Amino acid sequence: MDNQLTDAEKAEMEQHLADCPECRQQLEDNHRLWDSMGEIPVPAPSDKMQVRFDAMLETYKQEQDNRRPGIAFYLQQLFAMKPGFTWAYSLIILVIGAGLGYAVSRGLNNAPRVRPPEGVAAVNPPKSRETDTPVTTVTLTGSAADRGTANSGSAADRGTANAGSATNPDAANTGNDISEKQQLKVLADQVHEMREMVMLALLENPSASERIRGVSYASDIKTINKNVLDALFSTLNNDPNSNVRLITLDALTRYADVPAVRRGLVQSILQQGSPLVQAAMADVMLRLQEKKAVQPLKELLEQKDLNEMVRTKIKQTLTRLI
Repeated sequence: MDNQLTDAEKAEMEQHLADCPECRQQLEDNHRLWDSMGEIPVPAPSDKMQVRFDAMLETYKQEQDNRRPGIAFYLQQLFAMKPGFTWAYSLIILVIGAGLGYAVSRGLNNAPRVRPPEGVAAVNPPKSRETDTPVTTVTLTGSAADRGTANSGSAADRGTANAGSATNPDAANTGNDISEKQQLKVLADQVHEMREMVMLALLENPSASERIRGVSYASDIKTINKNVLDALFSTLNNDPNSNVRLITLDALTRYADVPAVRRGLVQSILQQGSPLVQAAMADVMLRLQEKKAVQPLKELLEQKDLNEMVRTKIKQTLTRLI
């Protein structure tokens, strides 16, 4: 079958086949199997595999050129290999910030009180060691007549004062809890803003690998705003590197439940010139079952220089969308 027999072996085989119907049938079956194997299409790697490989290769080359062994380098490697450490690092910063805020709050609460003016009761009541309840202590200064006037207050007034002082600690504790929650919210907002700033800065970096790293920060942003959307769509439509565009498309697809993102993706179809990105856009529209993408995809088919692979892909997508 593969022409590796010598002339003598070949003559012997032909003689045997002439006298053996079973071997002739087996040879014919093997020939059919051999021909069928040649018709099996060779599977091609997916677009995402190529994108990830190119991004990984470019990132590796960039790191080798600028490699500076040190703490920052090893942290960068750790975050790249295990994205979960990024969240852990952010959580540590958040906990430290909350602890500092709590310590400052406690320090302010325990700060020495200003001595009241003459004739006015002190405001900071001590606590009883046995019952751990506030004990109202009244310190009066001034003349004897003033002291006599203060001591001659009715029992009802003293009872009212004691009741008010007894309820004040609970109100203060509630206020402290609210204050701590507000501090935590402020810290969380600051971490969120910091991620946005880092992402926007990396998207302007001349290195494609750094722009890819910037796009990856979008996956950690829970609430996407207009500034982030504008930056991502600008990268999707204008970035010169098709790998960066593909990864940006994947990041935007995660927010496809946002109407503005869907509209932006449909509008970006005709702005893509790379066959890989065009094919990926068709896949995304099919996965989202976005009917509004039918017209832009039809217009894309009318382009004479459209890649044939992409043309076939779009035709299949339109068949399943319409």
